[in-house]
Amino acid sequence: LEFDQSTNNDLSNKIESTVSYNYCLKTINDQEYDIWDLSGSSLFVPFWCSFYRNLSVDCVLYFINILDTYDNILNSLKQFIHVVNEEELKFNKFYIIFNVIIDNNKFNYKEEEIKSKVESYMSIIRNSQVHDIDNRV
Repeated sequence: LEFDQSTNNDLSNKIESTVSYNYCLKTINDQEYDIWDLSGSSLFVPFWCSFYRNLSVDCVLYFINILDTYDNILNSLKQFIHVVNEEELKFNKFYIIFNVIIDNNKFNYKEEEIKSKVESYMSIIRNSQVHDIDNRV
């Protein structure tokens, strides 16, 4: 699965915030992909393994709202590190997508602030115990 700007725009326009899970079949460059969008809600996270243990997984897209609270982002990163280390997924590619969900069109962050946040969170992941991180994330 190759990602370019048009793929990224197309996916982000199709996948909405998830309460439990969403499924869609997506054709990208004449290839069909089953896309499962699983909720990051603390109530739903324990069920994630039911999906990746019972389905063929080519890659994992992991979305984090960069404007969420620091504690919520750290919790998301812990969940990510747990999932990326799961035996069933240890050879899969992972894409972390730091997105911006704007509440009531209030946006008062500068691009440099957001880039700084992303770098900070990526350093947490790079310094974690993730199998073959340079080739997978």
